[in-house]
Amino acid sequence: MQFPNHHSIQQKSANAMIPTTWACIVSLSLMGAAWAESGSAELSDDSKAFYHKQVEPILEKYCFSCHSMSDGKGEAHLFLDSWEGILRGGISGPALIAGKAKQSLIIQAVHQESAELSMPPKKRLPDQDIATLETWINEYQAYAPPLAANAKLPEVEKFDLEARRDAHWCWQPVQNHQAPSSPNPQYNTNAIDQWIDAKLREHELTPSPKASKRELVRRVSYDLTGLPPTPSEIDSFLTDDTPEALASLIDRFMSKPAFGEKWAQHWLDLMRYAESYGHEFDFSIHNAWKYRDYLIRAFNQDIPYDQLVREHLMGDIIEQPRIDQASGTNESIIGTAGIWLGDQTHSPVDSKGAEALRIDNKIDVVSKTFQSLTIACAKCHDHKFDAISHADYHALYGIFESTRYGLNPTKSPELLESEVQSILKAQKQLNIDINKLGTHPSPPLDPAKSIPASGPQATELALPTPNDDKGWSTDSLPPRSLVVEANEYLAYDSPQGPKLIQSSAAGIDTRKLGLNHELILRSPTFPVKNRYVHVLIDGTESNAYLVLNGFKLIRDPIYGKLVKKLTTKDNKGLHWVTFDLEGTWMHGKRHQDGIHHAYLEFSDSKVLGPALGGLKTQIHQNLRGHFQIYQVLLTNVRQPPSSPSSFLTEHGTKLNTLYHNRQLPVSSLHHVIANQSTQTDTEWMIGSAEGTGKDSPIFLRGNHHSLGQTVQRRYLEAFVGQTPAELDTNESGRRYLTEQILSPDNSLTYRVITNRLWHHLFGHGIVRTVDNFGVLGDEPSHPELLDHLANQFVRDGMSIKTMIRTIMLTETYQQSSVPMNQDAEAKDPTNQWVHRQNRRRLTAEVIRDSMLELTGTMDATLYGPPVDIHLTPFMSGRGKPAQGTIDGKNRRSIYLSVRRNFMSPFLLSFDRPTPVSTVGRRNMTNVPSQALIMMNDPFVHQLSERFATKLLSHGEIQNNQERLNLAFELALGRPIQPLEEEAYLNYLAGHHGSPQERWTAVAHTIFNLKEFIYIP
Repeated sequence: MQFPNHHSIQQKSANAMIPTTWACIVSLSLMGAAWAESGSAELSDDSKAFYHKQVEPILEKYCFSCHSMSDGKGEAHLFLDSWEGILRGGISGPALIAGKAKQSLIIQAVHQESAELSMPPKKRLPDQDIATLETWINEYQAYAPPLAANAKLPEVEKFDLEARRDAHWCWQPVQNHQAPSSPNPQYNTNAIDQWIDAKLREHELTPSPKASKRELVRRVSYDLTGLPPTPSEIDSFLTDDTPEALASLIDRFMSKPAFGEKWAQHWLDLMRYAESYGHEFDFSIHNAWKYRDYLIRAFNQDIPYDQLVREHLMGDIIEQPRIDQASGTNESIIGTAGIWLGDQTHSPVDSKGAEALRIDNKIDVVSKTFQSLTIACAKCHDHKFDAISHADYHALYGIFESTRYGLNPTKSPELLESEVQSILKAQKQLNIDINKLGTHPSPPLDPAKSIPASGPQATELALPTPNDDKGWSTDSLPPRSLVVEANEYLAYDSPQGPKLIQSSAAGIDTRKLGLNHELILRSPTFPVKNRYVHVLIDGTESNAYLVLNGFKLIRDPIYGKLVKKLTTKDNKGLHWVTFDLEGTWMHGKRHQDGIHHAYLEFSDSKVLGPALGGLKTQIHQNLRGHFQIYQVLLTNVRQPPSSPSSFLTEHGTKLNTLYHNRQLPVSSLHHVIANQSTQTDTEWMIGSAEGTGKDSPIFLRGNHHSLGQTVQRRYLEAFVGQTPAELDTNESGRRYLTEQILSPDNSLTYRVITNRLWHHLFGHGIVRTVDNFGVLGDEPSHPELLDHLANQFVRDGMSIKTMIRTIMLTETYQQSSVPMNQDAEAKDPTNQWVHRQNRRRLTAEVIRDSMLELTGTMDATLYGPPVDIHLTPFMSGRGKPAQGTIDGKNRRSIYLSVRRNFMSPFLLSFDRPTPVSTVGRRNMTNVPSQALIMMNDPFVHQLSERFATKLLSHGEIQNNQERLNLAFELALGRPIQPLEEEAYLNYLAGHHGSPQERWTAVAHTIFNLKEFIYIP
């Protein structure tokens, strides 16, 4: 029998994570062992006889084949044919506790009550045999024969993190190496060429000659813009004989807006970009396309890489967010959307399991993208190959578990702060003016009459106070800005006109900022120990949610009760809203401390609620809402306290009567209203929001319902050691994580990004496994060069454009893709030592964009909502989007809609990756389906016809020879060759049909040339 891993005895003592429960079992087992050893001679013959006659046959039949010394098998390090082996147990701990069958792992396993602890693997033991094992443990003290005198249990291999770290190259610090000089003077002008030349000489390889200028201009154009060069651009480069010709060409292409569109696509692959969540209904991800546009702007503006990393990991809490001056948009906060673009399903039965999957995907994406490490492989156990422990994974898990999904305002924080402060200042002056009247317009209210007593069986979740947010948060301002105190006066502009109200008690009231101000308010996270959450609330056109285990794709029938709507039509006044946490989503673990956690979230009128598109009626463009919160109770009592008094509304009516009778300061009230009306609308963007800082327990063997010791949030021990710098416990830990990733001492970050850039310019990286620098990844072909690039990148201010330009200006990049000789190919068949440039196939998007560009019909508009793709008759199912045009409205491929359940067949056939996790290196296949789609796809046929129309309508061309030459210049960047010209002219002369039909066929054949879809 192989028991699942409840703690890893492979970890060193500093890392051993044995949960309290299992620690008790261990101590009890040791007590049993001590008794057995000291009193074994006193055991009755009945105990021994019972074992040999009743128990041993069962173990022999079901267990010894995998867990015995005699058979030489100890799966999971468990041996059941000796008392010593039973006592030591396997990776799950001691197999039994003498006298305590129910607490013994072996009995729990054979009962097979959970998938995590279920043995034997193929079928359950007969009930009679299970009863025999229980009797053996309870009544016969679990006697088992001792090991033979000279026998010894096999040693368990220990997880040695330090040894793994010291043995593998990726953990070693980046070094400053002196580039070796080359006997070839042309290589000594660039350190990159010096390192490449040294390896070529070491392996007795001759580099290929420089590519022709036609090849270079085509290569540079595609690498920088993803589009073919125009004939005029080719001619300009061909006639430029200055030494700066290539540098000037690179600068021109790099300055085009198309540069950002091309390079943003590479990053979208890393972030598994999509605009829908996939699964059954393929719900939309709110405003995901704004993240795509953010990337295009970032690459065009050459935002430093460290800034890009900060914006992705902590853009919502960055001290000085980057503001787009033209629009006033907070660019930094948009960057946080990247890690939230993963797939997810609506209404999972096990919400905790769904959360674990989402966080696992985030860890996988972040670790691969920025560190090229497979940290997610340590989810269930210590990494099998790399210096990454099971505890490392859960230390990062805590950081992402403390990070919430947010709908964040993209408005400049300075503008938000200015709007809020002007309103609060006006409200304060209003209260001063009212109090100057000498007496209140009516007697002060008694808060005790409006807030019911919570009762002895309830825990009250404290609301913010004027001086303390109490762990609550909003998307744009301190929650204490929303606090109203007892008898405080508020003015706001309602659909019925200006209103003046008096607060009945201390609480939260968004009318303090007016109905125009949109916001989301979140409570601290709390463990789910109670069945009911009662909220004393009032509001209009607002939503209240109970967010359980971070789950927000809320749909009926399972999760609908976690959403409460507050509407004007059904206005109930101040009333109790109750969330009942009895449901299948709890997966039978409602009251287990630490298993489930939740927080409350409230949003008002125009804000899209956290249903993430799952509920259709979330935006009310013509309605303005608010909410008031006075009390939150956590209890097991179904009935909330007695309903509050209804005199609140009556009192508000009296105040408004006094106002309309001019007995209250009109000017002060109007000043409040005027400030509220100056608030500007804002766009909302998915992304990160700070949650309550929470360390995660280890999930034993990856099982989120089986918890081990809690691990402090930190980065990888291989980098930070066992005593890392402390992070702010009030924060998620993303700020700390970002600084660890960007640390100058981090051996991976800058190697990883420069290796990615090299990969996109050569078709393979210096480390070919660009997403895995670990033991199972490839070794760097030029380790000193990789370190040089990393150091140079940092010295150049982490400019991506500068690094690309530096690599492109090398002799290495400018080589021909044709080898110097066959001997070179024999010595270096995979081009590991870069004796030539690689002939690279265009990516799916670039193939499509090239055809559009050649026809002259591409819409070069930047940015904007996604364009629906054309759906084939085979693309059906729930969540089916609107039908798009065949040509995608002539937009570049980066603007086509990316819906997980309805991906473009054309792009998929050319290896567009499915958005599941990070893909830094796309597959580049050459398969029959690609030829078939280029022959038969309606898009290709439509574009062939357009290309023919362009060639036929060219006013300066008088004959077919010139027309053919133009077609080749446009499509292939070269003039047509004599044999090609002869073949095409013969076809045009002998084929029946109109000129349009004949030239459409010509255009179609050109699109189907391999030369068209490959970079030389």
